[in-house]
Amino acid sequence: MSCRTSCPCGSALYALLITISFTAVASAQITVGRNVQVSKANGGRAHFEVLVAADPEDSHHLLGCSIIEVQQPSTQPWHTIVYSSMDGGASWQPTLEVDRWFPGISDPACTFGIDNHAYFTTLLTGAGFPASPDSSRMAVYRSADAGRTWEPPVDLPFVDREYIVVDTTQSKYRGRIYINGNHSVRAYREGHAIQGSTFFRSLDGAQTFSYPYLIASAPRHHPPGQTQSSVLSDGTVVAAYLDVNGSEGIELTDRAKTANAAIHIVTSSDGEETFSPVLIAQEVHACGGPPSLAADRSGGPFHDHLYLTWTDLRSGRCEVLWIKSSDKGKTWSRPFIVSDDLPAGPSERSPDPSFHMMSMVAVNKEGVIGVMWYDPRDGHDKDGYSVRFSASLDGGETFLPSVRVSEVLASYEVKKWQFWMLAEGGGDSEPNAGGGNFKGSFGVNPWPGHTTGMASSADGAFHPFWVDNRTGLTQVWTATVTVQGRAFVNGSTEFSNWQDLTPKLVLQFANAKFDAAKNIATIEAYLVNASKDPIRGPFELRFISMQSEMGEVKLVGSANSLQRAGAVVNVDREIPNNRLEPGARTSAIRLHFAVTDPELKTIKPVIADFEVKVLGKRD
Repeated sequence: MSCRTSCPCGSALYALLITISFTAVASAQITVGRNVQVSKANGGRAHFEVLVAADPEDSHHLLGCSIIEVQQPSTQPWHTIVYSSMDGGASWQPTLEVDRWFPGISDPACTFGIDNHAYFTTLLTGAGFPASPDSSRMAVYRSADAGRTWEPPVDLPFVDREYIVVDTTQSKYRGRIYINGNHSVRAYREGHAIQGSTFFRSLDGAQTFSYPYLIASAPRHHPPGQTQSSVLSDGTVVAAYLDVNGSEGIELTDRAKTANAAIHIVTSSDGEETFSPVLIAQEVHACGGPPSLAADRSGGPFHDHLYLTWTDLRSGRCEVLWIKSSDKGKTWSRPFIVSDDLPAGPSERSPDPSFHMMSMVAVNKEGVIGVMWYDPRDGHDKDGYSVRFSASLDGGETFLPSVRVSEVLASYEVKKWQFWMLAEGGGDSEPNAGGGNFKGSFGVNPWPGHTTGMASSADGAFHPFWVDNRTGLTQVWTATVTVQGRAFVNGSTEFSNWQDLTPKLVLQFANAKFDAAKNIATIEAYLVNASKDPIRGPFELRFISMQSEMGEVKLVGSANSLQRAGAVVNVDREIPNNRLEPGARTSAIRLHFAVTDPELKTIKPVIADFEVKVLGKRD
């Protein structure tokens, strides 16, 4: 619901976005356990690009995978490695290191299946023609004991940045294994190679795989931003990927104004025999990593809802954005911001270098949504990042204030630089790398990789997985994060059956004030019954989001002690005779906002930019 009637929308104080309820997330609590060094057994070797998986049948079983620096001296730069935990993440052991001779080994992915099975994939980059002994390929490893030991791999055609998932539902497709990645084929359209998202499936526990299925992108488009597919309770597979328009050449500094990509959704309801037409879920101003997709399989009020997060530059800085779907990916909500720190940029639309990166989403057995990301707010002179986590207990309508997960800041200082090295030529034992003069290269590798990880275990705990260089080398870390509470519509059992009255009401404003001595902004809000029928009170105003361009903003005097998203304002005395007749208006609902250390960062700064929802009892 937007400004109307007596709302001078040009005023800074009235630059508000409003839609309107109550929440019981005040009782919810995020608890972060101690940081655990996953890669301690290889503490002298750098790691990056990580993922993590949790056994859906046993909360003790976790699986992590990473790129790892090769033992030096070596001609290869990297291997990939699997770490296994049998005690819920308290300790970890390396159980597989892929060291086959290929010039590049990268892009690890791991997951659990059914009956104690686990799976790991990695890419082997070679120099030969397709089907030759040294051609690029994807290797798929299988474990029958939750990742303790591994069988010899099955090699498949190469795809880039692959992910693997298993149908662990009770559907008729239970046990099927699905792999997705991006790839180009030896075919041309309008003078350009055809690229697209590629899908493999296995019906026999990863012993054999089907011929890959390619969903082609438009000419000069490519889908580098893959994410792990989600499987809904009926076995429907939902895949999301970032499709980038390579023809536009949109530089990072221009993406605040111009989208350069879109998140594409495809689904399969028949075990990947066929796929739906491509649906565009959201245009994207891409930055800071691929999207992340998760499904609610809790059996609660948001069962089979889909949640998608990514980092986006549309605001002028790279922030974590969020959309959701309640109809198996057919339609998606408008986006909103999950990362909750203040902008550092001095102007309204100039690119802000304080990037958020690598967002990940997971849903636990209670329907609680968790989101993690690399966050710049604790960095010194924008020279590092920490890991933060936030949660939602109402199907993604509101999020709790984020908490810091990593105990130590990752730093890009020169003294903590890490290096990659590659040597070829001469009498190299790898045929396509040998011969001629030696060729060597080395450089700095400050990038944490293209992925980070988070999974929710069978006991409902979240397990974020990340890298930082607190030891002097980039190592893999994790922590157990628990969220007290479960998901409810409107955030509480008390209000789960209340109805949304917002479409029946009009919002009006009057009498904006600012107390400079106390840094308190006040505005009077009025609700007008725009329907043809009387509306019974009381009402609850539930704040969905709240931001400011002037400083940290909080609601003062809420009914449930929350001060931002989830805060509640009771509306009862403002409704004459507890009944709002058609065309009638409430008396003034006074809203008070505290702004910490307000600054005029723009010409017309927004004091409070919020969304709110009105709930009322059902007749």
